[in-house]
Amino acid sequence: MTGEHDVKFTALGERLADTIPGSTHEVIADAGHAVHLEQPHRFSEITSHWLREQFEVSAGDDQPS
Repeated sequence: MTGEHDVKFTALGERLADTIPGSTHEVIADAGHAVHLEQPHRFSEITSHWLREQFEVSAGDDQPS
């Protein structure tokens, strides 16, 4: 997750997302390097969504076959 005004780390984040299977990269509008401070609600939405997805996958792995 990077801010749209943080050109260096947005480019890096896009490259990482392209090379790491299953990864994603979110670019946050109207934010620079400190996304969590500049767009806290959007940061929380994305982080909460990601955590819910991880929990659902983990919970499903514990189910007997």
